[in-house]
Amino acid sequence: MKSLFLLFLSLGTLYAAQSPLYYYNNGKKVYLQHDITRSLSSKNDVYIRSDDTIKINNSVIAKFHSKKQAETLLKGYIYKKLYNTTYEIQTNSSQEALQLANRLYESGKVVFAQPNIIQKIFRR
Repeated sequence: MKSLFLLFLSLGTLYAAQSPLYYYNNGKKVYLQHDITRSLSSKNDVYIRSDDTIKINNSVIAKFHSKKQAETLLKGYIYKKLYNTTYEIQTNSSQEALQLANRLYESGKVVFAQPNIIQKIFRR
């Protein structure tokens, strides 16, 4: 029993020590909290953003300044052109999607880059 408690304590400490999860929306950081309990029963990782729950697909939506720039930066990635210079870039995980979106946005080489988010819509 004691060893099980220590295992959970170690995992919690490891989880808390990770760098903060975030993505950019309209130039501002949006912080996320990983919802481990719901992620276990879901195909996609589940996150909590402010007061709502979202899922992140294993892809990034990014708009580049030009088609040539997109082709250069997307070498080595599997991607699909959505519109003009906007692309959906496939990743292996939601964590990788967050990292890629942030790396692209922080490089200044894109108009925007966000992980592909799934969110429930509630009717009033």
